[in-house]
Amino acid sequence: MDMTHKDWSSLQPGGRALPRDMKVAIDYMRESIGQQIGMADIVAATGTPERTLRKHFSMFFGLAPLRFFRRLRLAAARDALLATSSGSVTHIAARFGYAHFGRFSRDYRRCFGELPSATRRREVLPDQPGDHRSRRTVSAPSLSATRPLLVVVPFRTLGDRESNWFAEGLAELLAAELARGSALCVRLAPATPAAAVPRLGARYCLMGRVVPAIGRVRVIVRLIDVEEDRHLWGDSFDGDARDPLTLQDLVVGGVLREVHPRILSEQIERARRVDPAALTGPELALRALPPALSSNRSGSGNSSEDAVELLDHAMTLAPDCGLGVALSGWCHARRANLVWSTRAAEERAKAGHLADRAGILAPADPMVLAIRASVAHLAGEYEASESLATRAVAVDPTCAWGWDRLGWVYETTNRPDDALPFFEKAQRIRVPYLDGAASLDGVGTAYFTVGRYKEAAALLRAAALIRAGSTGLHGKLAACYVQLGDKPAAWAELAKLRAILPDVSATQYVNGYPCSLSAFKDVLANSLTDIGMPA
Repeated sequence: MDMTHKDWSSLQPGGRALPRDMKVAIDYMRESIGQQIGMADIVAATGTPERTLRKHFSMFFGLAPLRFFRRLRLAAARDALLATSSGSVTHIAARFGYAHFGRFSRDYRRCFGELPSATRRREVLPDQPGDHRSRRTVSAPSLSATRPLLVVVPFRTLGDRESNWFAEGLAELLAAELARGSALCVRLAPATPAAAVPRLGARYCLMGRVVPAIGRVRVIVRLIDVEEDRHLWGDSFDGDARDPLTLQDLVVGGVLREVHPRILSEQIERARRVDPAALTGPELALRALPPALSSNRSGSGNSSEDAVELLDHAMTLAPDCGLGVALSGWCHARRANLVWSTRAAEERAKAGHLADRAGILAPADPMVLAIRASVAHLAGEYEASESLATRAVAVDPTCAWGWDRLGWVYETTNRPDDALPFFEKAQRIRVPYLDGAASLDGVGTAYFTVGRYKEAAALLRAAALIRAGSTGLHGKLAACYVQLGDKPAAWAELAKLRAILPDVSATQYVNGYPCSLSAFKDVLANSLTDIGMPA
């Protein structure tokens, strides 16, 4: 349901608290996914009048509460149908509250455009690129959801009692720290031999060994893909046996830097290899994550529009997937900044609406918090953006998007020097959804703001090599070259910008920046008009 700017302005992150009754209602629905519940049950579970519940669900989802619940059940049934060994179609229908198979089949087809049996017989193309063999019919791959299960196994040691205590305490601390964010579902397993790990039902396993020596201790850590029996990452850490806490902090810091990004990268890559028709809603959201961030302008190489299409489908399959909803909001926020027409207000309204919806669905997810911070930033809600991004990196210090967004908030609120450390932190975290261009752009823009045009041009040029279709980079590069006295290079960048936005004036272009720095905007506008862009 689209809302006008007036409708959603009171719902912006800084406007008011999100309705708690919706969060409670959605949690109750998830717990009751296989039961028959009615409106009276939802009212009793939330303690909220029916009229209020209906109003909130209509405002945020465009659906009545019971219709939303039925969509959740169908999405859960689809996930089960796509799994490799989840029982017959009739059994799955009954498991999710459908006593009448014909009704389940009808509702499923109406929602997803195919019969349940067609989903179960999903055809998947061969994985190898360039392989043009005929299609083969196989069971759909069982991909993990957005919160894969990671088991931390107590570390082994052949040392004395103190070494055993250190090993047990280290595993407990790692499990606690890894579980702080909601990107992973983490469980501390009992002491388990390596051969028994697959029986724990986890997709990933963190295991290790403590090796004591005279005055020293070495900790060896490994991250394993259990289903594919594959080593993903490993490292060793050495420390003083008389200072176990310092060694403990060293190990925890190293593991936190690597585990979340490695698992996320695996999840995205596995989703990318599979036919989109065989993916669940959360998996489609993961597949859409890199293209949603690949360009500063909608339609560059169709990557952004491809992401929007994937996310629309993801929200149909999984209406309660906070990541998919938040990413869709981000795509609309970018459109709002790049559409030089009356559509900007419409896109900005939709972006804010989706960001708030994601906040209800996944209020503590670090990735969702970072995306909501980005939407608020593009809407000029700098205080809300800083608060959300700060929460994101507090929950997950490896959330590169959160660090990157903090840098941009500091930069656009006239703190360019303070912004640099945040961009540098984002650059040090290697994640599959950021290509590095945003951080390079951020540092380059900081240098531009303080008049260091030579350094700015070098960084902006490096970012433009990654994002060749970025209108923001071409415009700032052109202005840098004007300030450096290199008019031919400036005209070349302006030509690239005008090829994408032929009818945009310098004023319109500069006003598209979410920035409160008048000096930055003045230099940018004057430089562009100096080389022939209409004022």
